[in-house]
Amino acid sequence: MPTLAPARPSSDTRRHEKDDRLISAAQALPELRVAVAHPCALASLLVAGQRAARLMPEV
Repeated sequence: MPTLAPARPSSDTRRHEKDDRLISAAQALPELRVAVAHPCALASLLVAGQRAARLMPEV
């Protein structure tokens, strides 16, 4: 009769544990304003850049 290997956590479970640790670590940091623009269209990038320029203090 074949011997069954011990059950291991599924890759989905491990992935969620990694995500949970990352989220916990990030929540311990001070808040940070960010904007993310996916470079799929030039117009999207231009608008994101214009908005960022309005939000950023002048250096």
